[in-house]
Amino acid sequence: LIGASMCGITFNLLQLPPLLTPAKWGIFFIMGHSVQIYFLVRDNLPVHMSEELALIFKESFEPFGFTARQFIDLCEECEYALVSFERHEHMTTEGADMPYIYWLFKGRMLVRNERFGDFAVFDADNDSTETRWTGEFFDPNRDMKEYWNPHTPH
Repeated sequence: LIGASMCGITFNLLQLPPLLTPAKWGIFFIMGHSVQIYFLVRDNLPVHMSEELALIFKESFEPFGFTARQFIDLCEECEYALVSFERHEHMTTEGADMPYIYWLFKGRMLVRNERFGDFAVFDADNDSTETRWTGEFFDPNRDMKEYWNPHTPH
């Protein structure tokens, strides 16, 4: 597209009288295409990330089409942190603001609801996946039709 815009600019400038407005639009389009090419090239450049981030990316973002660059940009924008919790320590409580999304690397986590009892148990050491995004309702192993069935509890 940049080559076509350059040909259009040349054609417009060689007219008698030169067509400056279409030539300026051609320059504008070259700049727009250049920005898009930059983002395409940038998304495919290799990135460096810690082992923990690489594991989160591989398990939770790559299957949904995110590139490594998009994931790193997201992490930088969201000011991520890797933290540890002690046994029986609460990460959050029902009704509280949820400023973080939690991934479980090691150990076991119980999600408890005061009204309904134990809701879910996440066990990173015994599950088939290495990490678990504990805030996600989507289970890739379930049939998609089940999620949109109004009679299915979410």
